[in-house]
Amino acid sequence: MRFHVARDGAVMGEFEEQIFRNKVFSGEIRPSDLYWIPGFSNWRPVSEFRIARKTEPIVLDDGSAVPPAIQESRQRSAPALALVCIAVLALIFFVGMMTGKLRGGRTQHARIEAKTALAGEIRIGMSANEVISLLGQPTKIERVAGSKEQWTYEGPNGPAILHFENGVLRRVHSD
Repeated sequence: MRFHVARDGAVMGEFEEQIFRNKVFSGEIRPSDLYWIPGFSNWRPVSEFRIARKTEPIVLDDGSAVPPAIQESRQRSAPALALVCIAVLALIFFVGMMTGKLRGGRTQHARIEAKTALAGEIRIGMSANEVISLLGQPTKIERVAGSKEQWTYEGPNGPAILHFENGVLRRVHSD
């Protein structure tokens, strides 16, 4: 009896029964491969043969003496997978842009420009925490003397320097 073996939609070859059994149990023929013998009506997974082991007889169907066409398993095509990957990356990029994660250095500049353009947003007497919640973290903090600090924010028109004393905004100037 000759065993026909197929993998991934292509016939690998046909083997005598003992050679087929040896290849199955050595792993050369995989459980996911398909096999067919005269008398079968269709291809069967090799895993069914492995389960039956060597002791059970092979039951024949009312099949033919010629193997039928191999039905390929449904696999996604490479272009479809590429399209899905591109769509996912575009979505990640869009979400990142909307949340400001991918804007890099422009985020800080835009925030300062927008906030300083609004009159009364930054005012003397604000706490350091209020300024941070409004503008975010400064690009540089320098301790000037004791409880005095200078915070530098880089803006599109040059740096803006905020002077704090004891955590309270005392003066703002731009270079």
